[in-house]
Amino acid sequence: MTFGLGRLQWRQLRRDVGPLLLLWAMTVLLAGIATAAPAAGKLVALRDLRASSEQLAPSLRDLVQRAQGALPAGSAPAPAVAATGLPADAAPMFGATAVRLQAVRASFPTQVQQLTSPARFVQVSVSALALTAPSDVGAQLAGVPTLNPWLRQQTTLVAGQWPQAPVAGGAVPVVVGKTAADAAKWPVGQVREIAGSSGAVKVQLTGIVDYRADDEHFSQMERNVLGPNIFDDGNSPRRVGVQVFTSAAGWPRLMGESGAAPAGGDGPRPLSVRTVLWYPLLVDKMGSTGQPGLADPVSLAAAFRSVATQQFPLQDDAPAGRLAAVKLTTDLPETLDEVAARTSSAAAVQTLAALGPLGAALGVMVLGMQALLRRRMPTVRLLLSRGASGGQIRRSLLLQGALIGLLGAVPVMLAVQLVSGVWLSWPWLLAGVGCGLLPAVLPAVAVSTKQQRSVREEAVSLGGRRRVLWEAALVALAALSLQLLLAGGSDGAGADLLSAAAPVLLTLAACVLVIRLYPLPLRALVVALRRRRGAVGFLGAVRSVREPLIGAPLVIATVISAAVAMFSLVTLSTVSTGITDQAQRAVGADLSVSGRWMLPDLVDQAGRTPGVAAVAAVGQGPALTVRANGTGPATTLTTTYADTAQLGRIQQGIPGLAPVPAGMATVESTKTGTFGSISGGGATVLTDVPVMLADATYQRLGRPATLTVNDTTLRVVGTSRYPPVNTTSADWVLFDRTPLRALTKAALPTQLLVSLRPGADQDKVRAELTAVLGPGLQFTTPAAKRAELSSAPTIAGMQGMLIAATVAAVTLMVLALLVTVVAVTGLRNRLIAVLQMLGMNQRQVAVLTAWEQAPAAATALLAGGGVGVLLAMLVRAVANLKSFTGAMFQPDLVVPGGPVTVLVAGFVLLLVVALVGSAVSAARVSVVELLRTEES
Repeated sequence: MTFGLGRLQWRQLRRDVGPLLLLWAMTVLLAGIATAAPAAGKLVALRDLRASSEQLAPSLRDLVQRAQGALPAGSAPAPAVAATGLPADAAPMFGATAVRLQAVRASFPTQVQQLTSPARFVQVSVSALALTAPSDVGAQLAGVPTLNPWLRQQTTLVAGQWPQAPVAGGAVPVVVGKTAADAAKWPVGQVREIAGSSGAVKVQLTGIVDYRADDEHFSQMERNVLGPNIFDDGNSPRRVGVQVFTSAAGWPRLMGESGAAPAGGDGPRPLSVRTVLWYPLLVDKMGSTGQPGLADPVSLAAAFRSVATQQFPLQDDAPAGRLAAVKLTTDLPETLDEVAARTSSAAAVQTLAALGPLGAALGVMVLGMQALLRRRMPTVRLLLSRGASGGQIRRSLLLQGALIGLLGAVPVMLAVQLVSGVWLSWPWLLAGVGCGLLPAVLPAVAVSTKQQRSVREEAVSLGGRRRVLWEAALVALAALSLQLLLAGGSDGAGADLLSAAAPVLLTLAACVLVIRLYPLPLRALVVALRRRRGAVGFLGAVRSVREPLIGAPLVIATVISAAVAMFSLVTLSTVSTGITDQAQRAVGADLSVSGRWMLPDLVDQAGRTPGVAAVAAVGQGPALTVRANGTGPATTLTTTYADTAQLGRIQQGIPGLAPVPAGMATVESTKTGTFGSISGGGATVLTDVPVMLADATYQRLGRPATLTVNDTTLRVVGTSRYPPVNTTSADWVLFDRTPLRALTKAALPTQLLVSLRPGADQDKVRAELTAVLGPGLQFTTPAAKRAELSSAPTIAGMQGMLIAATVAAVTLMVLALLVTVVAVTGLRNRLIAVLQMLGMNQRQVAVLTAWEQAPAAATALLAGGGVGVLLAMLVRAVANLKSFTGAMFQPDLVVPGGPVTVLVAGFVLLLVVALVGSAVSAARVSVVELLRTEES
């Protein structure tokens, strides 16, 4: 009997190639979703971790100490110094310090050691010393002596040579940055004097250096370290400062002769030197998949925070002016906290997006199993009648299903991991294998001797008390999951398994409701058609009501696929529109210009630039402590200011920004008093100053009419959900620049918002503004800001997941239609054979076949689309979409008319093609062939 079963299995596999290929495809899709979703989520998290660390400036992400005082002097054994990477010419001076700093690094947590390189440091004179300048410079020059032992490794020599040890009685060799040399008009080889308290020191420029593209740490540890530091406020004489780099051998002499060190030069005096010390962060190792400890933002944040909270001894009994300990700071833990929160929120949204296709694929697989079992039913009954046991039959089905399922699941699991480069943990691998075993387990469980020995067709029908109980349980579980999901809030903390399954449960509940409710109007239609001539419509309606097996597979496939696709489309549009709106708000105009002080005369000239319609100077001031209506609790607000009359013109039509009220530059009276912590007693302070307030702050403070700041009254004349002048603070207040400057004497803006004329060439406008405002400007446009926001790994991962979910939904729709056709072919053909014998022609048969499924398909499509929109609303209500858009608040729900129309049209086209194909196939049924098949 075993040999006979084996031959029978092979014969069944060859006969059922079509259904088995469909079952294999569904297994591939199911296993692909189950493994690709966690792999994609992990990959996005790793990329976000690395990208966020890269975007953080080295001066903020590295472990840095900035302190007054010099490093301890002294040498150390050559092998120990070599391990620190300290150049040989600096070893006599800093060898012992470099070895000690290496020991400090060895005491860091293992993760921090792996992510940092040996310490680097720079010593800089506290004082800027007067530097002789030629008459054509047009500014006062100042030199800042600087010692950087790694200067040769961190910069590129573009002219001359590196500074050597000074010759006795000669000038001290120095180098400066390229732009600094240009600003100081200092050619290579020229000797100048730097003035110290004990007399002038001659310095000779031996070389000019520039930044290295592969070393960003040094260039950002000090502001404009190789460029000129220009101070020009329009009142004082223009001053230009340049950093003058010397060698370790020339440093004591330069500092000693300038009066910053005792005679003899064995070290700087107290507070004459400041030290910048840092351990560079190795960003390329962040998120390393080979080292799990470097991929977890939570544990990394804890490790770096522990280093930042400690103090490491550097020298016992350090003399005055020397550093005794290392106390490091870094902003990396806060960034890692944000990454962890953003990753958690992204994981929740991606889980919601993935569970829809997963549930749909599982439902389609069950339909496929039903179709396959229905085809196998005669053979199973024959085997049972010939003495085969239920165990043999189940083992046969188990073997066939395992062969098909594992051949689909295992390769796709391996492909997902190889393509993504992410190796999944054992639970996810077991989940993938479980998907591959479903084609084996489901038929084996469904088949029992008792069921198969009974020839009742009710065993495969959709009615019965058990079905009602299962449907009621499903609806109740969907309601419970919805309640848990709403209770979770939008804090980005993720969701548990039950609440994360809400999309699947809600979609299946919608399937149940559609299957239960759509026959009700059909019954009324049956009553109406009973009295009319013609049997086609009547028979179609009757079959849809009495035999829901015909409509149920199509309903389930259509509802799930349409819901998943609509959910993905609406959520993707919501996030995409939110990014676009936030980009416009963040820039605040057609063009944003920053990078220098925007003096009034420069602003006026910029406003007259060809192609410019209007400009508004904006900026941020110090925090203010206010009281609502003069009596409320103290509240701290971030101060922003602008030329409000121009700002209102520029920002018309920007989403989320309320119109700036007119007349904000007008005040009613003045008096003597104080304003915040800026003005001293007796300053002239304006009263009844118009301000605009954050809407959330306005509501929290009880909708006050006025705010008071010491002796000043601020009148709230408007509110806005988002700040007109971009700030990360949720509690902000907007002043007009004119009254705020009168109040503080310090409202000097650093940013210019520019509105362009229609048809203006943006590149030409940039060139004109650069000519007016000077070099070193930063230009930002909404398009560039949108590209920046969209390029974030979490955004790209979110969009990729939603697009993949839409593609999966369409694929599932096609598979479900094929399964539906296979599932009902036998029942339909037998009925059609009878109807043809009774005289129904092929045209009537085709119309009957299409008509009987059209009501269910149309109802399911409508319900699925509605469920998809509902799921998108649910995700917006409970998931933190702000982490994707970068905005302060959740983006508004967007249901795009055009894409939705295209999506619905695509689904309708698929349904029409399937119905037409089914009708044409039914019309070609041969009664003779059908009877011959049934007899065989």
